[in-house]
Amino acid sequence: MSGPPRPPRDTLPGIPGDNSAQRRIHFGRHSERLRLITALRDLTARATHIATLDLQPSPDRLASKLESCGRYASIIWSPGEERIAVSTALCKSRLCPTCSGKRSRRLLAQIGDIAAQMDSPRLITLTIRSRCESLLASIDRLKAAWVKLRRKQVWQQHVRGGVAVIEVTINSQTREWHPHLHCLVDGLYFPHKSLSKLWLDITKDSDIVDIRAAHSREAVSRYICKYVSKSNTPAGVTTPELMEWASALNHLRLFSTFGTLHGRERLPDHPDCHPGWERLALLAPLYDIADQGDAEAQALLRDLGDALSNQLSDRRPQNPPDAPPPVCALAGRIRAWWERRTGGNSGDPPPGPDPHPAGHRPSDRSERLWQEPDHPPVGLPDA
Repeated sequence: MSGPPRPPRDTLPGIPGDNSAQRRIHFGRHSERLRLITALRDLTARATHIATLDLQPSPDRLASKLESCGRYASIIWSPGEERIAVSTALCKSRLCPTCSGKRSRRLLAQIGDIAAQMDSPRLITLTIRSRCESLLASIDRLKAAWVKLRRKQVWQQHVRGGVAVIEVTINSQTREWHPHLHCLVDGLYFPHKSLSKLWLDITKDSDIVDIRAAHSREAVSRYICKYVSKSNTPAGVTTPELMEWASALNHLRLFSTFGTLHGRERLPDHPDCHPGWERLALLAPLYDIADQGDAEAQALLRDLGDALSNQLSDRRPQNPPDAPPPVCALAGRIRAWWERRTGGNSGDPPPGPDPHPAGHRPSDRSERLWQEPDHPPVGLPDA
């Protein structure tokens, strides 16, 4: 099973500077990426607007991450496990629409597993009063109140554990930030009046809370998950406000677990994250040459798709006795093809600023790009 034919290279949309791998990885999201990159570059040029914000990372740095997302997508393999994979080398920026979609799918599965373990799930929303202050100060105020709440005996009597997600909105008139918490908790019935009074005692100025039973675990999981996965949120912000949002949420954990579910936010260790994986070739040159009609490159892509499908379904193709395992043979063919094309160079990206996006890990995620609802039939399985 090799999947549907790839469209010609010149029919794949993209943004200036994208290679053939990026055009496939970001298919359907190019306009949003271009809008964000253009806005960030424009903000960099308007230095007077940047000087008023303590931005880490800088707008120029964020734009560079979005531009390089997926540029060094590679074919990798593990000799010890005899497995092959495609590593898309995504940037993992919260602004990136592609990375946001991937994060959403992973978290949705994880939160769904957590919700399935709850005896009596409830959805709680906690808000704080907006003030004329920076977003970072508002988030710190919300987090401090949240820590105090979990230490209260009344809370511990009613709530055993759960997951919490920070959402950030902005008032369209006052332009004040409004962070708040969405929690999926497991425990006993918690009267609304008691929770409201407890929250007011902690925050001193806010008694606005909401608590309701979670009748559908799947619906609540999606409701919680969407706040983590949004990329250029909140809606309706100016570019400087968007940069303040990105700076305040830089390295901030938006999704966390507490109580009896503490520590469940760590995603299961993926076997492809183990040491010992080797890079065979960059994916973009293989696409380029295949798109030019090269039979060998087309055969390698077709066989790579088959190998990934077999690994996904745990199918082991029949091969003659004493023949090398199919994955090992395929890895050798890809490595030989790459060495002929590069004169023996490895699959490492060329030296330069940030050749490996932060948090780059190889993976062979189960879905094919063309089987996902937000991707048309354009390429190999995503990583």
